[in-house]
Amino acid sequence: MIKNNKKFLYSFIISFIFSIIINYLSIYNIILYKSIENTIRFIFIINIIIITLFFNIFLYKTNNKKHFTSISILFILYLIILIIVNYNLNNIYNKISNISSNSKIYSSSIVSNISNDNKDINKIKKIGIISDKNSIDGYIIPENIIEENKLNVELVYYEDYITMINDLLDKKIEYVFLPSNYQILFDNIEFNASLDTTKIIYSKKQEYKEKKKSNKKITEPFTILLMGVDSTEVNINESSFNGDALILLTYNPNTYTSTILSIPRDSYINISCFNNRKNKITHAAWNDENCIIDSLNNTFNINIDYFVKINFKGLVNLVDNLGGIEVNVPYSFCESNSERLWGNNTVYVDEGLQLLNGEQALALSRNRHPWPEFCESKWTNYNSNDIIRGNNQQLVLNGIIDRIKNIKSLDTIYLMLDTIKNNVSTNISTNNLLSFYNTSKDFNKIKFQKLFLNGYDSYIYDYDYINNKGTKLNLYNYVPYNKSIDTISKAMNDNLNGNLNVTDNIIGEESEEDKIILMPSFIGKKYTDAENFCNNYNIALNVNYVDGVNDGIITYQSIQDNTDIEYVNNLSINVTKKKNNYNQEINNKKQDNKIENNNTQKKNDESIKQNENIKNENDSIKEDNNELDPIISEFIN
Repeated sequence: MIKNNKKFLYSFIISFIFSIIINYLSIYNIILYKSIENTIRFIFIINIIIITLFFNIFLYKTNNKKHFTSISILFILYLIILIIVNYNLNNIYNKISNISSNSKIYSSSIVSNISNDNKDINKIKKIGIISDKNSIDGYIIPENIIEENKLNVELVYYEDYITMINDLLDKKIEYVFLPSNYQILFDNIEFNASLDTTKIIYSKKQEYKEKKKSNKKITEPFTILLMGVDSTEVNINESSFNGDALILLTYNPNTYTSTILSIPRDSYINISCFNNRKNKITHAAWNDENCIIDSLNNTFNINIDYFVKINFKGLVNLVDNLGGIEVNVPYSFCESNSERLWGNNTVYVDEGLQLLNGEQALALSRNRHPWPEFCESKWTNYNSNDIIRGNNQQLVLNGIIDRIKNIKSLDTIYLMLDTIKNNVSTNISTNNLLSFYNTSKDFNKIKFQKLFLNGYDSYIYDYDYINNKGTKLNLYNYVPYNKSIDTISKAMNDNLNGNLNVTDNIIGEESEEDKIILMPSFIGKKYTDAENFCNNYNIALNVNYVDGVNDGIITYQSIQDNTDIEYVNNLSINVTKKKNNYNQEINNKKQDNKIENNNTQKKNDESIKQNENIKNENDSIKEDNNELDPIISEFIN
C-alpha cells in the first residue's frame, strides 16, 4: 500500500530517516556513560534498535491506513520520548564535563593605598612584582598588563607577597601587583596595617589550561584530596585560594577499605613551592593546588591521583538544593554567614541531630573557636580547634553523600550539577567522574579507617636565615609529630596495597617527646647559655664584646627568637664586659708579660755569666799548664 501511495511513502521515508538519526544519537549518548550499568546500557541499546526496526517494518508492510496512522502516531511518540531521553543524557553529560574542565581563570590587579587618587595606570613610575617567573597571577599576568598598556615602569622585585604588601602599607612603594582576591587570600596574616586601607585600580583576567587530567582508573586503588576553598568569587575557577579544609582519602576498590584524614590548615610541613621550606600547608595554596599536592605527597610518601576543590560558598547552594542534610552536631555554636557577616546575619546551630540548611552546614565546616564577642553564652560554651573542625567537615561530607545517594528527582540532579559546575574544580576526567557511580553503589560496603595527625601548637618565626626567605612574621603553627606522620603514611600505603586491617581505633595518635628546636631569646642571659646552645646544635657563634654594667650578659642576638634552627647556621651576639675590669685585665696581662720578660732576661744574663766563668776557668788551666815541665806540658797539651 505504501509503495502505491506517494504520500504515505514519503511519510515513511521521512520517519525512517528521522528514526535512524534519533537512534544514532541515543546510542551515542548511552555509550558516553562508560562503566555505568554496562548490562542495562547494552539491553537499552538492543531494545532501541529492535523497537525502531519493528515500527519501520510494520509501517512499510502494512496495507491498512488506520493501522499505518495509529502506528505512526505511536512511533512519533516513541521518538519524542527518545529525544527527551537524549536531551537529558547529553545535558547531564555536558554538565559533568564542565566540572572536569581543565581551564582556570587567573586574575591579577594593580593595588595601591586607598588615599591614592591616581586612576591612570600610565602615570605609574614604579611598581612591586613577585620575582617568581612561574607565578601566573604574581608575574605572568602583570607582565602582560605592562606590555598591553605599554607601561614605562621600574619593577621592584619581591621574594614574597607579605613583604611587598607591608611595603605598600608602610608607603615605601605606591603600587604593587597582587592576585585580585588578595584580601581573602591573606586574611589570616597580621600585616603592619589593615588591608582595608588598600584598593584595586586596575585588573586583568586570563584563562590558562591546567595540567592534563588524571586518567587513572578508579577500579584501581587511588588517593584523592578534597580541598575546601573560602573564596569570594562565585566561580571557583576565577580565584586563588587558601586551603581552609583538607581531607585526604585513600580507597581500595578490591577490599572496599578507605582511610580518611583531616589535615589542619596550620600544619607545619615542608612546602614544595617554597623550596621545601617549612610553613603552614594552607599557604601552599598561594601558588596553586599542585603545590599542596606535591607537599602532601612528600610528607606522607604517597601519590595523590585526584583532587577535588570545593568553594565554600557553593556548599551553601549545594546543601540547599539537596533539601538540607542531616548531621549530629557535636555542640551548640554560632558563626558568621557565607559573607562573613555577623549581627542579623549570624548563623546559629543547636547541638544534636539536626537538618542543616546550606548556611548552617557551612558554619559547621568553618567553625574552629567560640565567638563570645558576638554571641550569648549558650552559643559559646564549647572548645574547638582545627582538629575538631576537620571532624565536623567529615560530618558534613557524610551528610551530603547520604543525601545524594537518595536523589530521585531529575530537577534536583540538574540543580546539584549546576551548583557543582561553578563551585567544584577537579583533575578527574569525565569518564572517571561517571565511574564514581559504581563506587557509590558500593558505599555501604566501604569500611572507613579514621586517621589522626597528632601534633602540638607552636608559634614559629617564619624566616630562613640561610637563604634569606620568609615573611618575618611570628605565626601560629600546628606541628605534627614525626611518629604520627610515619604511622599515617604506613596505613595509607597498606590500604593501597590491600594490607590494611580496618579497626575502630584511630591510627596516628602516637606522639613523641622530641619537638622541633626553636631559637631561644638570649637577651639578658649569660654568654655561656648561648655558647652551650650553639655547641649542642652545631651553630657557629660570633661574639662581640661591648661595655656594660655586668660581665657576660647578652644584649643583642642576630637571630629572632622562635626561629626554627633548621634555618640557622650562625648566631652573632653582643656580650657585656665591665670597662674597669677590661682595663684591669689588660694591665694584668701587661704586668704578666713584663714579669715574664724580666725572668727571661735574667735567665739570659745568668747564662752569659756562666759561659764567661767557663771561659775564665779554661784560660786559668792553660796558664797553669805553661808553668809545668815543658815535656809534661807538651804532653798535656
